[in-house]
Amino acid sequence: MIDLATGNYTAEAVQRALHAALGTRRIWYRYERLNQYKIPIAPMSGEEGSIDLAYNAQIMRTGRFVFPDDEAVNWQGELLRPWFCLAMPDGGTAEWPLGVFYMPTVTKTGSRHVYREVEAYDTTTILWDDQVTDRYRVPRGSKYTAALSAIFASVGVFDAIIEPSESVTQTALEWEAGTAKGEIVQQLLTADNYEPLMADAWGRWMCRKYKDPRARRAEYSYTADALSVMLPGQTVDDDLFRLPNVFVGVVSRPDRPAMSFAYEITDPKSPLAAVNRGGRHVTETKIYEDAASALALEADVRRRASQASSYFSGLKFSTAPMPHHAAGDVLWIEDGGVRGKYQETRWSLDLRAGGEMTHEAQKEGVL
Repeated sequence: MIDLATGNYTAEAVQRALHAALGTRRIWYRYERLNQYKIPIAPMSGEEGSIDLAYNAQIMRTGRFVFPDDEAVNWQGELLRPWFCLAMPDGGTAEWPLGVFYMPTVTKTGSRHVYREVEAYDTTTILWDDQVTDRYRVPRGSKYTAALSAIFASVGVFDAIIEPSESVTQTALEWEAGTAKGEIVQQLLTADNYEPLMADAWGRWMCRKYKDPRARRAEYSYTADALSVMLPGQTVDDDLFRLPNVFVGVVSRPDRPAMSFAYEITDPKSPLAAVNRGGRHVTETKIYEDAASALALEADVRRRASQASSYFSGLKFSTAPMPHHAAGDVLWIEDGGVRGKYQETRWSLDLRAGGEMTHEAQKEGVL
């Protein structure tokens, strides 16, 4: 989650303004063009837009925008950065970036008044557009962090933030020519128990070690009080029937000993346990190219179990637009019959005047 403190404003002062502690709040959005090095070129006049962040998507942050046609804009070569702007009580403005986007799909519409309808994707899209042209190999004993940095450098990215790890590959890893570099990156991240690759609001690539959401503190609270920004109409999803309760991970290669781990949800408090499903087992097996260690394999299998089991308490809710949500944030929600700590899996921000922000989250499971 992005820090609300910005410029000369503290997080507390910003929070009061966002929650209209003085009775009203005023927000707006602005857009700017960036060159390939993320250096601003000029402002843009946006007609409307929306931004969507899906934590489990291949490319997490996407957007749709409408701009008046401008011959000065190189739609294929430039980047776009929207900003969330908040009027502060002292007359100043607090601002936060909402992402950095490529604009690969631009449709020209209209005759008298010409517009550009833009489908935009965060900066990690270049990893999925680029492919290895020869058989790609990571030697046995290579540090995962070094292997990731090498892939990033091959697409011109040198400022990625990679959490430290001393783990090394247990065998040589190879990919066929034509494999998307994004696929290689995701396999390396999974093998060393990282979260999926994400681009933050400034366009920086983030590689974070996975932490169980149940062990993380809530980063922000939404409560139904006098300063609530929550809107009516929460929805709880209790669909359990096809969710697995047995999770298996297997690493099987001819050049190393086989390795596997299986985990079953057996706690009678869990609605996914076989004892609560008439003895029914639903198994999910995943084959891994590599794992840094037996502990890393076990951690990823347990992570899959944690993520799957938490769906039994999925929550959808809406709020007034907020600027500081990132990927996989942990929230405390308290409104009517809904109370607890949730991990956000998706949010969508409508950038039109009077637009809302919708959220999808899942409550911590009992395994």
